[in-house]
Amino acid sequence: MKTYQFINQSLRATSYTWSFESPFDSNATNPNNTYTSNTNGRTASLLATNSCITSKISKNLTIKGIKEQANQQNFHSYYDDNTLVLKDLNDAS
Repeated sequence: MKTYQFINQSLRATSYTWSFESPFDSNATNPNNTYTSNTNGRTASLLATNSCITSKISKNLTIKGIKEQANQQNFHSYYDDNTLVLKDLNDAS
């Protein structure tokens, strides 16, 4: 199991709705979401709203190297063909 923080970079929004394709969506500005297994093809979406406009962004996720005892601080994130990849640096694969 591994928990990641998602960072919101929207400007002038007053409310947020994050969707993680899990039972735990969030209205936090920068929420955490926990993944219990490696995954490919899941999506994280942010709906940012103010009194004038609503904007939505979605990114495909690839989660690699999840281990029960993984160090939650030791991961690397990068984009690969418009996919956000989160990789556990403790995983040798």
